[in-house]
Amino acid sequence: MKKKRTKKYNPHKKSMLDRKFVGEDLLLVRAQGQKDLLCFSHSGKHIPVDPIHLKNVFMSEGMPWFILSCTLCRDQFGEQRLVTGATKSKATHLFSDLVDIFHDHHKVDFDGLNKQHLLATGWIASPSGVEISDELAYEIFEKIGTWKYLAKWEFEKLKG
Repeated sequence: MKKKRTKKYNPHKKSMLDRKFVGEDLLLVRAQGQKDLLCFSHSGKHIPVDPIHLKNVFMSEGMPWFILSCTLCRDQFGEQRLVTGATKSKATHLFSDLVDIFHDHHKVDFDGLNKQHLLATGWIASPSGVEISDELAYEIFEKIGTWKYLAKWEFEKLKG
């Protein structure tokens, strides 16, 4: 009887397990001014993850993404608001294929906005397809410091 040979380390299997277990409670966040992707849990807690490992995990197999594109605004009265647009993918997509979805959605979001109130843009994506609330998005953008940016009207007021 032959002994079955098994690999101790199988990178494909590890990546598959990472997608299954990590992806369930993971939100990928990208905001204006951020160099790399940031990770948060669905409870709003920051999860430190190596960006290169993160991209490798989600590049090899499609996922049922839920994407919340966000535009952060502040008016002349100091009222902050988050304009969001949600998209749930009808099929599984690779992470790299989501750029077109983000671009199309942000174009629609910008149409009805006062450009003077614009602070920043960003998105939050859930690889497991779980919906993201606006309150959680507001909290996450607050944690990463996106609300500290100046709107165009604030910049002009300071400048002049």
